[in-house]
Amino acid sequence: MEHDKKASRRFKDFSHLFISSKNEKPKPAAVQQSVPPVKQSESSITKPIFCITSFNDINNRVSLIAKIAADLTNAGKKVLLIDADFSLPRLSLKIKSGSSFSVMNFLSADSDFNFYSSPNSGIKIITIDADISDLSLIEMKKRIFLKKFFRYSEEVSDVILISLPVIFNIRMIENFVKAGNRFVILTSREKSELINAYRLIKTINKINSNAGFGIIINSVEKNETADNSFQIMERVAGKFLNKKLNDYGFVHTTTGMDDPALGNETASVHNFSAVSGSELLKNILEMLEIVKSKQKNQKQNFSLSEKLFS
Repeated sequence: MEHDKKASRRFKDFSHLFISSKNEKPKPAAVQQSVPPVKQSESSITKPIFCITSFNDINNRVSLIAKIAADLTNAGKKVLLIDADFSLPRLSLKIKSGSSFSVMNFLSADSDFNFYSSPNSGIKIITIDADISDLSLIEMKKRIFLKKFFRYSEEVSDVILISLPVIFNIRMIENFVKAGNRFVILTSREKSELINAYRLIKTINKINSNAGFGIIINSVEKNETADNSFQIMERVAGKFLNKKLNDYGFVHTTTGMDDPALGNETASVHNFSAVSGSELLKNILEMLEIVKSKQKNQKQNFSLSEKLFS
């Protein structure tokens, strides 16, 4: 009985944080400190690896990634997109430009794939439509190719964006989580969805404690509503995980999101609210400048390919 009372008190303490309050106590100084944008040591530096995930609304997640990728290429950056939603990959349907590589097609094909002939500029898409976490199940020749291909793709890219599903019990997805240095959570403002978003942050933080986090609030009519939802998430993450969150904006409720299977990818990308991507794009570009300034003195750390096939 006493245990149940304690558990109940803990739950109430957690739940009240999802109710806006004007009398918030100031956060401890440790929470106010920002998370370093790029994991690095004295001897190496990692490229920006952004993992975008959500419990629901895959369409908006994919559209967000497509928009950010387009903005980055317009800024002259080389972008590697990895679609890890292997049960229902959509990025290659959403984005028609750039080069595309399907893991499943490669594993089932008899002929070799010359990845050096693929374009090094713009957008490169790798679709993870097969589980490659256990390389021992793949023939040696293809195994060697995959390692080289991922390393090369990471090497020639400026930034990596990963569409990440919420099935972290699969080793391959867990390795993507270990490789990421920034995670973007797309969530709606409903209390149940905010709790799901917190669970996502908590789970990712257990796998990768060095990760930084940002929030995008989905389907809101005005920025005040999005701000309130973000502040709720910020309080919870600060209190229970001692994590600072970045506010990456919101998606307006009137924004039309077309099903990428219908082939109307241009409309869905351009209709995506400019507010939703501006802060995220700014953060990525800032990280790229940090990487550029460190490259002269520090060795490049290819975190993705190393951890994916570890």
